[in-house]
Formats: sequence, C-alpha cells, structure tokens
Amino acid sequence: MKAAVLILLSLFSLTAQAELDLTLPKIQYDPDYCEKHHCNFKPKRILPKFIFNNTATLGDRFIFYSLNVLDVWSTHRAISGGYATEVNPLLPDRPSLARLVTQKTMLIGAYEYAHWLDNKTFIVTMNVVMSGAVANNIHIILDNEY
Repeated sequence: MKAAVLILLSLFSLTAQAELDLTLPKIQYDPDYCEKHHCNFKPKRILPKFIFNNTATLGDRFIFYSLNVLDVWSTHRAISGGYATEVNPLLPDRPSLARLVTQKTMLIGAYEYAHWLDNKTFIVTMNVVMSGAVANNIHIILDNEY
C-alpha cells in the first residue's frame, strides 16, 4: 500500500513539474533609471540609526604594546634559562634577543601599515592571545626558577 502511494505521488510530482514554467522574463537593468525618471524613493526608517564605534582606544594600544614587550622579555628569559624553546615557526628554536625584537617590530609595523591596530576587535583579540602567551612564558619561568 505504501509503495503504491509513493508511486502515485512521484508520478503526480513529475507531471506537475512538467507543466510548471520556471523561466524568468528578460529584464534590462538600467543603473541610471532613477536619474532618468526622477525617482524620489526614500525608505522610511523604522528603527533609529545605530552607530557602532569599533575604533581602538589609547588604552587598548597601550595594553597591546605592553604585552608585546612582556612577551619578548619573558620569551627571552625562558629561552636563555634553557627552560623552553620558541614555538613560533618563523623563528629558530633558540632565537637571540635581537631576532625576537626584530620580528616583533616588523610584525607590529605591518599591523600599523594595514591599519589593523585601529580596529578594536582585532586589537582586543590580539591582547587576549598575547596575554595567554605571556602567562604561559611566566608560568614556565616560575616553574623552573622557584
């Protein structure tokens, strides 16, 4: 019985699809339509206009630069003490202090050039990531020195 109903329904759907014309009419797009026909269409605003301020503050930048300095210091201290190796694939296992500073300076310069540090979402995300890196480095140092 179920098979007969399924066969009838599938045959009905095939005939319904054959009769249905789904072709769309050809419409010519005219980007200057409103200029030619003097359109005065302005949609009514239902909700008030919201302005989202996603600009990083001076405090966000201060935290960002401070965390980068702390990251270089704690990484160098952990590496020079022999407690850890660098996990950054762009650096060797035991980079010098000059190499760490150069890499950080180039990266921050690229961020500044791309205006990424003006974006609050980006800088807060980087601050969270850098906080984790600094906390990990300090944890390694304290575990091995005290």
